Amino acid sequence: METEPQTADESLGAGADVGMGEGLRAPGRAVYEALVQPGMDLADIALCEEAGRQRDRLDQLQKIIAGDETTWAQIVKSTGETLTLRIDSAVSEARQSLTVFRQLIGSIKARWPDAYVSTDADVLDGLGEMAYADGPPGT
Repeated sequence: METEPQTADESLGAGADVGMGEGLRAPGRAVYEALVQPGMDLADIALCEEAGRQRDRLDQLQKIIAGDETTWAQIVKSTGETLTLRIDSAVSEARQSLTVFRQLIGSIKARWPDAYVSTDADVLDGLGEMAYADGPPGT
């Protein structure tokens, strides 16, 4: 017996019932919520979640490019030593990430039912302003 693929539940917020979209910052969460539509299967919702993560990465790169942050991540080893990961070519990385982001958005929108095609979900709008939606640098 073949079962129907699980889909987004309107009453719980698309994807919320299966824990999708967890850990996204405000910009990524906004992208995720703009793209997920009721009735999407989990594979499509996962693409929307990845688009949200990609948006958060773009915002982090924007902070590095603007000089408000200098590191991508810090890892504390068991010895207490801190390793710092820096991206020296942030502009190039941002350009490549934006290309991936646009491709993800295009792929997701191509899967939308006709009812959502005209939905306003310009998730690139306000990219710079949303970079600081989680608070000022260093918080």
